[in-house]
Amino acid sequence: MAELVALIAKLRGPSFSVKQPEAFQIGVTLPLPQPSTLAGALAYCIAVREGLKQEELATRIQTILKVSRACFLTEVAVPSSIVLKRFRALDKVSDYRAFEDAYRRFDYEVIFDRLEKLTDALYREYVFTCELLCVWIVDKDISGDLLWSINHLGDTESLCSVIEIDRVPVNEEKTNEVKTRFQAPIIELTTVKSGAYKIVKMYNESFWYQRKGEPLTYAIPCEEKIERGAKGFRYRVYRPTEITILYDRPVNVYSFKIGEREESLVGV
Repeated sequence: MAELVALIAKLRGPSFSVKQPEAFQIGVTLPLPQPSTLAGALAYCIAVREGLKQEELATRIQTILKVSRACFLTEVAVPSSIVLKRFRALDKVSDYRAFEDAYRRFDYEVIFDRLEKLTDALYREYVFTCELLCVWIVDKDISGDLLWSINHLGDTESLCSVIEIDRVPVNEEKTNEVKTRFQAPIIELTTVKSGAYKIVKMYNESFWYQRKGEPLTYAIPCEEKIERGAKGFRYRVYRPTEITILYDRPVNVYSFKIGEREESLVGV
């Protein structure tokens, strides 16, 4: 069995948006980045460091990455949805050139048609957060320094900065009961014994490099509340918690230390 390490990054950003897999038209965000989003962040770091092509990168991530998880370090708020309207000239060159030609001819019907194709507008929900803790369980030959390259999580507007990284050894075992503050997969006959949590659908790590498969069910340790702000304005908040989860069969559990604190991640 290959030796494993945990790559740890504490991230800070004004906001992020990771659309729930089953959301339609309105981009309702997940409270936390899903495992596939974290896999993509690690892939980006490796691509920047090693200059790998897409096919090579997919093979590399599939080989080295075991589990990727995230948790809240601070309370987060979801105050409202935001409308984004973006011009996509770089990845829609033919539409852009058709728009230019129509503009020169004053062909307004084609102008409006092509302008619609060049822009997208989507109601997106954003989580406003101070800090997230992200962890990747990988083979031991991966350097933790590459995590400094992370600059966003979720969509391209979800900018963030890395404020601290670490690299610690991991103990892998199989057990039925786990205490964790990171999102944990829910499988048949799974019981959350203690702690507040929210059930969501997320894509796992393999979705990033396979681009197929259905989202899985995860329990996110958090307490969800509706707060009242100025002038009666209501908004949703998530507060970090820790859960104890019981599985009907032994599952892979990756344990490590962050400072003096014992942490565990569940991989199925």
